[in-house]
Amino acid sequence: FNRALAKNRINDKQGALDDLNKTIQIHPNMPDAYYWRAVILLEDNNVELACEDLQKASQLGIPHADVLMKQYCL
Repeated sequence: FNRALAKNRINDKQGALDDLNKTIQIHPNMPDAYYWRAVILLEDNNVELACEDLQKASQLGIPHADVLMKQYCL
């Protein structure tokens, strides 16, 4: 997860997505992984998948996921 965030900071979006996918595979109830994957997906205009991740992040307890859902997932 931390490596994914580091890759995102240096603009390695695909590397970050790969690491977040692996994180979610290993820890399927990690809300921050869904949230950050959604953020990257939104940056790539992949709104449909991002909204799915935002919904999961919200269900797992990330309240600020709701803000993005209201903005992008209407």
